[in-house]
Amino acid sequence: MFKPFIGVALSLIVAGCGGTSLPQSSGPAKSALATTSAGTLIYLSEGGANIVAVLKTPSYKPAGKLGGLRDPAGLCADASGDVWVVNTKETKVLEYAHGNNKSIASLSDSQATVPYACSVDPTTGNLAVTSVNGVKGGGGVLI
Repeated sequence: MFKPFIGVALSLIVAGCGGTSLPQSSGPAKSALATTSAGTLIYLSEGGANIVAVLKTPSYKPAGKLGGLRDPAGLCADASGDVWVVNTKETKVLEYAHGNNKSIASLSDSQATVPYACSVDPTTGNLAVTSVNGVKGGGGVLI
């Protein structure tokens, strides 16, 4: 059961769980989140709790969580359904294959001292990350 919390929460709904199995790749072993054949997963950033909660629809019951984070803020998804988590206090953006709770990639940039949010361009697939403190102390967008 999830505990109520005070603060801002960001959520991301990712479709693509139409089959009975989760996406597979030839990369490192991944831990799978519980899901149903007809469900969609919703990712909910809980910065104060340092997790991203994963709920399944239509029941909105917990399906798992992405842990080991430090103030996860922004969430976005790419065309393949991979979820990107802006891990603000680690100054990294982590990639998770849809339906899995182990990070498969990590991006960082020394110019982005406080990454905060992300978005994926549906045409090019480019990942854009906003930063509160970027080059020369001002905010910015890294692509």
